[in-house]
Amino acid sequence: MSDRYLAPAISRFVTSTLAEVGGGADRDQQAKDVWRELVHLYQRWGKVSKITEGDNIRAQACNDANASRQFTRIVQCKSLPWEKDSIAKVAYDPAHIPDCNVQATVGRHFLFNEPISKKVNGRGYLRVTKESLWWQHEQFPSVWTSEGFTTCMENSYQWTVNSTTWNHLQTMWQAPPLDLMRLIHEETYHQNILEASGYKSPTWRILRSLQSIIKANVVVGESTITAAPFFEGAGRPSEPFWGPQQGRKVILWESLSPEDQEKCLTEL
Repeated sequence: MSDRYLAPAISRFVTSTLAEVGGGADRDQQAKDVWRELVHLYQRWGKVSKITEGDNIRAQACNDANASRQFTRIVQCKSLPWEKDSIAKVAYDPAHIPDCNVQATVGRHFLFNEPISKKVNGRGYLRVTKESLWWQHEQFPSVWTSEGFTTCMENSYQWTVNSTTWNHLQTMWQAPPLDLMRLIHEETYHQNILEASGYKSPTWRILRSLQSIIKANVVVGESTITAAPFFEGAGRPSEPFWGPQQGRKVILWESLSPEDQEKCLTEL
């Protein structure tokens, strides 16, 4: 919506003439009719914009209203300093990573078990691939990682877990690689049976809170593939997973079998 007014020059002409001659009493009938229509038009659509230098703004506004026979709106503006320029959020964005001409295509210029090509100045760089990459581990040739999941293609030991779980387990594992693949296969089956019975795993936030409250370093229960990795040790009474099994413990009671529950009660 926009305002519509008479041209400022017409408004000034009408107000100045009204103040000087008081409505044009000496004009002929035709001039009076024209003048009457002009005043009527000004009263409906006129707007006077002028700067008042005096202090008595209200008195001057009353004089203008009496002269123009029109209500006058008083708008008083204070001279205030300019606000500081706002800073766009883009100013807080991190600096752009410069492009580089390093030939570093996986499978063509290097493999994952080889050193990655570097820039001349030795600094790192970012490279975005068009397609997902498949990671194959040298010690586990039948295990592949892609798009956040790790899959074992070994006959009789096929499974799929989160790649973060796989990285953690192979770091903590001290036995032969085949034993780890067999253990994950068995623990995946154990976890599936557990969840099919209606068991729900607690969130890591709850486990971290319990760990902080009782200063626990061992979590007991569930399976190798779901045990929280931020505990120093993890396992079941019948199957240790990694790390020490002694100390303050967080026991996931409902995930334990009756035999493991009896062992926990004996230790407690």
